[in-house]
Amino acid sequence: MLVRVIYTDQTAGVVESHLLDGLIKKGRIVAYHHADRWIPVETKAHSGVGGISGVAAYDEDPLCKKLH
Repeated sequence: MLVRVIYTDQTAGVVESHLLDGLIKKGRIVAYHHADRWIPVETKAHSGVGGISGVAAYDEDPLCKKLH
């Protein structure tokens, strides 16, 4: 299964679901898409931030819409 992700550099991508935990542990993603919403990933570098800026913009991204 493919999962949409937002990397730390604010680019969007798609990864296989079995890779998601490793990307989260390594701090390479800031959010992933699940059940019609973006799930922010708390990391030491991003803790305390009031949400992920720009996540809503990916709902309109053509790549993300193709996979939805």
